[in-house]
Formats: sequence, C-alpha cells, structure tokens
Amino acid sequence: MKFAIVSALGLVSALAQTPAPAPASPAPSPDFFENKVRPVLAENCYDCHTSAEMGGLRVDSRERLLQGGKSGPAVMPGDPDKSLLIQAVRQSGDLKMPKGGKLKPAEVQALADWVKAGAPWPETKVTAAPSSPNKVITPEQRAFWSFRPVSNPAPPPNADAAAAPAPAADQAVPAAVPAATPAAPSTTLPQPSTPK
Repeated sequence: MKFAIVSALGLVSALAQTPAPAPASPAPSPDFFENKVRPVLAENCYDCHTSAEMGGLRVDSRERLLQGGKSGPAVMPGDPDKSLLIQAVRQSGDLKMPKGGKLKPAEVQALADWVKAGAPWPETKVTAAPSSPNKVITPEQRAFWSFRPVSNPAPPPNADAAAAPAPAADQAVPAAVPAATPAAPSTTLPQPSTPK
C-alpha cells in the first residue's frame, strides 16, 4: 500500500512538472493569407522572385513555392523550421532574405504560422463580366467608323493636272477645301500680328 501511495505521488508530481503544450495557432483563413501573408510576399519578395525568378524561385503561387528554386523547395507545409523561406526570413542560416533588410518579427511570425498551417493558398477565381442579355448591337452601331474594316480608298483626282503628282493625303486636301479663297502671291510674306 505504501508503495502505491508513493508511486501515485511520484506520478502526480511528474505530471505537475510537465509544461502544458503550447496552444496551437489557429489555422489561417483566406483572410489571414490575403491580409498578412500576401502583402509581405508582395512587398518584400515579388521584385526578385516573380518574373525575374532569382535563384530559380517564384513566390507568386503555392505550386512554385513547393517546387522551389536552386536550393530546393521553399516551403515545407506544416514544418516552418524546415522551410527555406522561413529560415531565410529568420536569417538563421546562410540564406538571408529579404535582400538588404529584415522583416518585422510579426511578419516573420505570420509567415511561420501560415507554413505551419500547411501553407494554404486561396484560389483566385477569374470571373467574366456579366453579359447583358438585353443589349443588342444595331446595324447603325455596327456601321460606326471604328467598327468598319480598314480599307485603302482611291485618292480624289488631282484638280491641277499640270502639277507634279502629290501624295494621296495631299490630293485629298484641295478636294475638301473650297476654291473661294484666292492664293496669295509668292512675294507676299506673312506679317507678324501686333496688338492694337
């Protein structure tokens, strides 16, 4: 009996000394990603790791983060300590990012929480503009000049047959301007206007 009491007391004291498990961080929602994770990636990583693909890494999609770059996968979902992205932003290894600075501790923690939760990446849905079933394009609207096919009309005939052939645009101007304005003699120079 004495042995049972001592064993029970030993078990109770051992349990009392065991630290309570840390509360699990809640699984990040799509709002968490859009408000905390994507802005950090966009502000600090996109310049080098989107179309430029420095180090062979892109950070603009989950698939590309999982694929990684020259150093391997950037994210290990569920394990921030093994994720190169988290090691780089913590600047705990050889790889130190972002280039030329450090993230705020809250930003690093947000990225680590996101990776710990499995690095969920909300799908972006491309939605088409709603069509208007009542909208009908009339023949008059289709005849508008910008909707007609490009054509190459023949220039109007040159009124002065003795003149040298002019480009098509120059031939169109005299045909559109009335001949009521007499031409000035070639000796007349334009005079500057003076205020009166």
